[in-house]
Amino acid sequence: CRNYDGNRLFKIASGASDYDYNWTETLMKNVGGRMDGISLHYYTVTGWSGSKGSATDFNKDDYYWTMGKCLEIEDVVRKHIQIMDKYDPQKKIALMVDEWGTWWDEEPGTINGHLYQQNTMRDAFVAALTLNVFHKYTIVSK
Repeated sequence: CRNYDGNRLFKIASGASDYDYNWTETLMKNVGGRMDGISLHYYTVTGWSGSKGSATDFNKDDYYWTMGKCLEIEDVVRKHIQIMDKYDPQKKIALMVDEWGTWWDEEPGTINGHLYQQNTMRDAFVAALTLNVFHKYTIVSK
């Protein structure tokens, strides 16, 4: 990509999904000098195949599992930052968590594939806890 008319593009590499530290290692090692940021995705989700659970019909165990899974984002962010620091000790490359939050089954009766889901206080707590982690690591996360 090129800069035009005095504007400088901010180049973001397509980063890893949650625990794929090898992806970050490979990008930083091979193309780290060509990017300004690297993205990261972290969803609080039970898994990618089969049911992800209901957004509104959950029990106490589901609730506490969700809170625990959500809090794992701090360790994930920290480990990606450690890899980035190895290749970019001046912290010129930003870690950009551009997809995050809960992901539940679509609501019954909605358009298939539109990913419509309700939100509850459980989702609000996940957002608050996640934003707290982002705030803690603002030096490199944008």
